[in-house]
Amino acid sequence: MSQKISDTIQITPLNHQLCKLNHVECTEIVPAPNFSQVAVVRDLDDLAQSGLWLMLVAGQEFAPLVTSQIVTRLTRNAVGAIIARPRWSADGQWLAFASYEGLPPGRGHRLWAVRAEAGSPPKLLYKGIDVIAAHLWSPDGACLAVADSGAGLVIVRPDGTSEVVDAEAMRYPLEENVMTWLDGGQRLLYMNLATDKAGLWSLALPAGQKQQVVALSQDEIMIPADVNTKRQVAWGALQGNMRQRERGAVLYFWPADGDKLKAISLPNVEFDPASHLLPNDDGSLWAFTVWRGREGRCVPFVVDRPARRGRVLSVTGVVTRMLGWSDAPRRLWVLLHPPQLAGLDADQATEPALPEGESFSVNLTPAELIYLLETLGGGAVVGLATSFAETVEDEARQSREEAKAALVSKGYVAVLPDGRTQMALTVAALVQCCASPQQTWTTTFEDATGERDVRHIHRAQNLIVEDAILASGLHRLTPLRNDAAVLKRIEQQMHLKRQPAAPGQPFVLPEELLFRIKEIAEAVGEETAAQYLVRAGVMEATAAHFAQALAQPVSNSSISRWSAAGEEVAASMEEIKAGIGILEGASGLWLLHPFAVEGTVRIKVSPADAMTSLEQIIYLFGIVDQD
Repeated sequence: MSQKISDTIQITPLNHQLCKLNHVECTEIVPAPNFSQVAVVRDLDDLAQSGLWLMLVAGQEFAPLVTSQIVTRLTRNAVGAIIARPRWSADGQWLAFASYEGLPPGRGHRLWAVRAEAGSPPKLLYKGIDVIAAHLWSPDGACLAVADSGAGLVIVRPDGTSEVVDAEAMRYPLEENVMTWLDGGQRLLYMNLATDKAGLWSLALPAGQKQQVVALSQDEIMIPADVNTKRQVAWGALQGNMRQRERGAVLYFWPADGDKLKAISLPNVEFDPASHLLPNDDGSLWAFTVWRGREGRCVPFVVDRPARRGRVLSVTGVVTRMLGWSDAPRRLWVLLHPPQLAGLDADQATEPALPEGESFSVNLTPAELIYLLETLGGGAVVGLATSFAETVEDEARQSREEAKAALVSKGYVAVLPDGRTQMALTVAALVQCCASPQQTWTTTFEDATGERDVRHIHRAQNLIVEDAILASGLHRLTPLRNDAAVLKRIEQQMHLKRQPAAPGQPFVLPEELLFRIKEIAEAVGEETAAQYLVRAGVMEATAAHFAQALAQPVSNSSISRWSAAGEEVAASMEEIKAGIGILEGASGLWLLHPFAVEGTVRIKVSPADAMTSLEQIIYLFGIVDQD
């Protein structure tokens, strides 16, 4: 059921609070129905800090509600408990959550409930037979529908009693999005994928009568949703194929007056089996997410039922949860990553296609980037060595104010009436990706004149950002569409066209010796460098060509991988992907690959043409050329 959002005054203070969260350690963020509180799951090594936390928006409080330490003690387990999937009751008074031990999907699954007040003890409601994949409160709070992969569909009550109502339904891979309550909790819609029973089913409570509503194949699912007012539509469901998502989807409507079933076919969307279906209050607008393969992400899609048309809503960032609707103007409210609430205009035009090149860039001075990092809670960025903390207090204050003024003038930061600042969501997403990436790669290119082009490529879960360090010192942040775009940027940066492989045979030298020979080639000349290479065991013809490339390079390129702590990954046989170098001489390209033997770093030097070099880059990044 959709949440109707009318008090948008809550949005600004809520976003201010969300900006303070460390989104790396905060694995789930779930606002309460009235947005006065936010349930946050923190994943930390310290069990006393890990678990379910509660953020009070008005009081700006953030404190643990149920920690992993408490659940571990209550379950008497030797390993620490993991807390997941907090879900609010409709009145916002209670939170239900799951716990398990070990790596996902884990074992020892349990379902708990806790009053959303500091100091409230958790109550064990249900011990799972296997994985608890979903749980959904009824609107009246009288029970929860639970998907147990070992027991099927289970009805669990707050007093701890439970009953299996359909042993074949709601099994793997089905989750919460394929269940919804109707008639105030008197009826439950859910999916069943069992042979001869596949389809959408209805369960009447308390009688327990089951009835198949729509028969489907085992590859198809329906995502149902209730409508609040039921003026024209009682409820709806989105149908699609889990294995052949490109076949599109169909949105069905069950009229409130009992008239015949109506449907809108959506053949041009790519179905997202993990999407939720969210109608507005009167059922005129229906929101869900669709897969956009060319962008590598899911985006919100809205169907206008009376107009019988659908459109993608423009959004910068990754939508993690659809929350509800507001009426004037008609907006779909979503939670983004990094954590921010955004209202998307439902009456906007269809999202324009991104151009084939870079979509947009944000240019920042080092001081501006530092200011934005501090606003997001701090963090180090590869290639940014300074911080305000390293300057004296007066200078730091002046630098902050100057950076703030510049960012406001660029439209990247807005000053709110109470004096606080709010960052543009687009900029926040780019900066957060740079500060907390899953992987970072540094690519460099140096031409014969010594001019350098240095870029850092940061990859987060759903975003790739290139941070190019310009000659002026500016950081140019550019979101890249997908891995193919990354490969294209590197190909352009390193000027890899159709260069041939240099003449010669592969050889291996200690890194220290190779650097010394390089210095000799630059200082004395290629003939002397070639003699040193021959003494090191390199064939004479190979040594002559390689020495020429060292003495008179056309270009030098390199790619290095960084660890999460911001330190370059050391080359080793286990870390053979740590980095590569590409040396272009007059006679062709050489590929330099570091590895370690008994603690000594060695360089394997191999002739390689442009295509082979690109293949190594693809292997290095773990990507596939999508062109």
